[in-house]
Amino acid sequence: GGRAVLAGSPPSACMEPIFIEGLKELHASGLPFDVCIKPPALPHFLHLAQSCPQVMFILDHLGKPEGDFDGWKDSITALSQCPNVVLKLSGVEEWDVGAPAEHYLEHALTTFGADRCMFASNWFVSAGFRFPYSRMVNLVRKALENIGADESQISAVFYETARRVYRLNAQNDVSEAQSLSG
Repeated sequence: GGRAVLAGSPPSACMEPIFIEGLKELHASGLPFDVCIKPPALPHFLHLAQSCPQVMFILDHLGKPEGDFDGWKDSITALSQCPNVVLKLSGVEEWDVGAPAEHYLEHALTTFGADRCMFASNWFVSAGFRFPYSRMVNLVRKALENIGADESQISAVFYETARRVYRLNAQNDVSEAQSLSG
């Protein structure tokens, strides 16, 4: 897939015509698009997702919440109405989000559902902050526990959603690895 880090760009950067043309090319190739933005860009991203319903979007790091839980919550709730958007549950352990990180994760999980959320690490950035990989794993596990997630929802967050969205096939991966090893 493709990925753009627009967190330092103007909030409307994702609406530039050349950007949208690139998204159409990704879609034509059957590839999803990861985007990393900050909360001021979320309304523009909502418009983009609505304007390009054929493109599968992955919002990295929950849209990098910056402490305004209510504003972020409203934007995420609006985005949840776009079936072509999924969330990466990542990064919230690395910056001061104001409310407990679990609140962000729980809201994401309850509005998008486990089938549209996926666990992700933010390694090597998290390593730079000296946060162990287990910190984010445990935050996501706690949020899943808090919402009463069952085994299928846990599997979706930690495996199935990513497999589906990125079109991964575990059996093909194993067969390919075996053929390469001799």
